[in-house]
Amino acid sequence: MEKKKLLSIIVICVVLPTLFLISTKFVNKESGGTGTYNDQTAQFIHEDPSRTLASLKAKKSGIYYFGFPSCPWCQELLPVFNTVLKKNKLKAYVVDTRSSAYTSKDNIVLEQFFIHYINKKRLVVPLIIMINHDGKIKNHIATVPGHNAEMKKMTSSQKRKLEVELNQMCIWYKN
Repeated sequence: MEKKKLLSIIVICVVLPTLFLISTKFVNKESGGTGTYNDQTAQFIHEDPSRTLASLKAKKSGIYYFGFPSCPWCQELLPVFNTVLKKNKLKAYVVDTRSSAYTSKDNIVLEQFFIHYINKKRLVVPLIIMINHDGKIKNHIATVPGHNAEMKKMTSSQKRKLEVELNQMCIWYKN
């Protein structure tokens, strides 16, 4: 009887936690987001969020990116966006919507712009807004349709589709 109790305790204390750790490592390899968020490349311009949002509100020509580091969709989109910007020799203003520098006033400005020009009721990130030299606006929200970044990383074909969409926006912006 004592041996059965000891064996049960060993299984509960050692084997089950080990299996749990192994399974979470395996699951996390397929789970969403890359875990990396690098907005410190040559393609990204960092200014005070209020200044960037004032430019957006004034419909100043530019490319504007809104997101935050722990957002799985942002983690998936940002490397692709960086590559597309680099390929097109363009730069984008970056606003971290969760930083301490991003104020409630900034959020109101962005939400009002979002509702008015993008015709959605709720602000969503990642959000790319391009305003061309004629004051026309294009936007891109999230990654690609059907991709749930909380559950799974983008496939190669989803990345290619996103790259094509963002590249088309950049070409539109430059013309």
